[in-house]
Formats: sequence, C-alpha cells, structure tokens
Amino acid sequence: MQDPRLRLFAVCTVSLAAFSGMPGAAAALLWWLVCTPNIRSLGRPRTFAGLAAVIVAAGAVTHLAGGSGPDYTLRMLVVLLLATWAYSEFRAGDLLNISVWLFGNRTGFELGLIAEMALETLDKIWHDASHVRMAISLKGMPCGARTIVPVAANLLLIQLKRSEDLAQLLQVRGYTLGGSLCPEFAGDRKDVFFAALAIPVAFTALIQVSDIFILIQ
Repeated sequence: MQDPRLRLFAVCTVSLAAFSGMPGAAAALLWWLVCTPNIRSLGRPRTFAGLAAVIVAAGAVTHLAGGSGPDYTLRMLVVLLLATWAYSEFRAGDLLNISVWLFGNRTGFELGLIAEMALETLDKIWHDASHVRMAISLKGMPCGARTIVPVAANLLLIQLKRSEDLAQLLQVRGYTLGGSLCPEFAGDRKDVFFAALAIPVAFTALIQVSDIFILIQ
C-alpha cells in the first residue's frame, strides 16, 4: 500500500480485530493473506522467528498457568505478522507526513519528527548490532550471556552520543518548535480497496466483543 494514511488505518484496524479474539484473528489473518505480500513482507526472517519464539514461549507459560495459551499465541502471532508487514512498508517521511496531515505544522511536525527519529534510531541499532555480531564471529568468540551485556551497553552509549550530536545540530540550526511541511501522498484504487476490506474485519471483532458483553450481563 503506497498511501501511508490508508496503511496506518488498515494495520491499526486489523490489529485490534486480531487482538480481540480468535474470530477477529482469523479474519485478520485472511486479510493479511489477501492484501499483503505475505512471506515476502517478513524482511528479516531470523528476527521474526526470534520474536515468534518469545510469543510461543509466553503462550506455553500461560497455558501451564491455567490460561488460554493457544488462543493468546495465535492472536499475538497474527499481530506480529501485521506489525512486520507495516514496518516493511514504512518509508522515511511517512510518519512525519501523516502527523502533519492530522495535527498541523506545529504539534504534528513535532510529533512526526520525534517518531521519525525513533524509527531511524531503531534502524541504526540494528545496523550497529549486525556489525558487532560480525566482529565477534571474526574473532572466534561465542555469542553468549557474557557478550550480551557489554554489547548492549556499548550500543546504548553509541545511541546516547548520537542523540547528543543531533540535539546540538538542531540547536545550531535554530530549531525550536514546529516547522513547515506540505504532505504529499501517493496511492491508487487498490490501496482504497485493501483499506476498505479492513472494515469487515473490524466488524468481526465488534460482534465478538458485543457477544462477550451480553454474556457478562
């Protein structure tokens, strides 16, 4: 989906439906299969597999504790698929454009700028971590508990230094609050169609929530 506004609407709507219960999760999974590139949207399969393993482990613990572990696991895996697709479709400037479109050139610009810098920081952390992992493997050192703590501390210090440099750069350039931006969005009828398909998925969740509310009453 090229239009970030429709993409954000669709992913939020379908994710809430998936989190509401199994019918909503099934409808959200069907939407993901029809409206996204599916497996090609995973981008980094190892990262996805690691996050999925954490969800499965949490579901197993929930099941052993007497909760609905399988239900939780399936719902969260669908939410993870949707989040992975949304992240893979993200382009630099999307959040800034959406924020300015929603809230204007003052508050919207500020919120969008913060969101853009946060995502850029995540990308840099991933890039730095991959270089550190490569350096460790070249040295023949095992990647274990002994290396995780110093590597994480080093990455944190690097990001703090970058944040300080960025703050100084904005100060030197005279940035105070807000800015001027005219958002431009590209899209086609297919984007509108896929976003519209998210609405029936939301109705599936609403029906389930209303049924639960009636049972409680």
